[in-house]
Amino acid sequence: MPIRNSEGGMGGRLGRSHMSHHFDSQKVKDHSRIIRRQNDLLEIDEALSQEDWYFDNLPDDAAATKPRKKKKRKKNKFPLPEAMTDVQINEFFDILKGQRTLFYYFKDRYALMLLQWHISNKISIQQLKQSSYKSLLNKPLLKDIMATRGNGTLDKETIQNCWPEDPECYVLTLDEWGDRFSWWNHFNQTSRPGKNLVLQLNLSNKHRQEMLKLLRVDPEDEIFQLGCHPVADSRKHDTLGWVRMDFSDDMSTALIEEVQTDFLREVNDLRKELLEAPVEDRDDICKSWYIETTAKDFFNYYETAVVPHLKIWDEALLAAALFFLIDEIGVKEIFYHTVESGKVIKQLEDYPPPRSIYSDLPKKFCFKKTTEIPAFLEEPLKYRSTEEGREIKPEFFKLEF
Repeated sequence: MPIRNSEGGMGGRLGRSHMSHHFDSQKVKDHSRIIRRQNDLLEIDEALSQEDWYFDNLPDDAAATKPRKKKKRKKNKFPLPEAMTDVQINEFFDILKGQRTLFYYFKDRYALMLLQWHISNKISIQQLKQSSYKSLLNKPLLKDIMATRGNGTLDKETIQNCWPEDPECYVLTLDEWGDRFSWWNHFNQTSRPGKNLVLQLNLSNKHRQEMLKLLRVDPEDEIFQLGCHPVADSRKHDTLGWVRMDFSDDMSTALIEEVQTDFLREVNDLRKELLEAPVEDRDDICKSWYIETTAKDFFNYYETAVVPHLKIWDEALLAAALFFLIDEIGVKEIFYHTVESGKVIKQLEDYPPPRSIYSDLPKKFCFKKTTEIPAFLEEPLKYRSTEEGREIKPEFFKLEF
């Protein structure tokens, strides 16, 4: 039973069951097989490194006995600087330590946020129309604001005061992802060896209570989550989605590695399965997902508690990431993977990332394409180019403040 890779790919339901009270021996065996496969890859890699060290340190008179290899490997298996260390990760954790950081979002709020960061005090609307943020002025919220500005200017205070009555409330938490070893077998899909910081956007306690009431699920179960992905502890939070990030040493530059939701994909998978099944089988299908309720109750839950997030989840995730990067960390420039850079650098040729997330979404947020590469990726990409015998120079999206 294949498990979805971190960008989408193939999928199963391991994350929904392996921490469940409902024991499923086949899923446990499948999980064990995958872990053994990972360990096998690491052992093979290590064995190859030791073999190269042996042959590279033969005395001169034995050099002729060294077998010819089609592809020379490096002596030092980890010659590259790692992404983030445990010390750096813990520094980030300290930012939200002991806090219940709430993040409110409503449709198109990102446009207001971007303009707040762009405007120091006030700016003429004509200047905005000539800036890289001109596309934001087409948003209904901003059209309404500009209609009231008889003097032709827009100020920060006016933007800050634009606030609908009922925004969605989310809870932000931090986690980590990756290690120096899995970069070599591409399991964690990081752009360089080491760890990524993960910002998790979690659904509110109100949503959790509604889910428990309508679906009658065990609060200990990982419902609509994949445990092999960087989601929050399901006993405390229900993760709507997450953003993986890498940073320069001085934290002035960030790279957005991944924007993803398991929750909505899993919920939609169940909904599709129910709609395609005979009516008499639907309740049993719900139980197979560890939901002790009827299909009718699930559809009610879907319409009242899930649909409000469908149209804003990607905006909310990226907006929350920018809030964290700019307001909390003080990042000055943000890079974002394109479809092409993700396929090449994270080696996702077989399971390419969704174009809407790595093309449409950054463009919506006024990122611009660039041939510039984040400085901290120059060495890893140079190393990869040498190893693979091809030049790796993909484009990225970039946003500066």
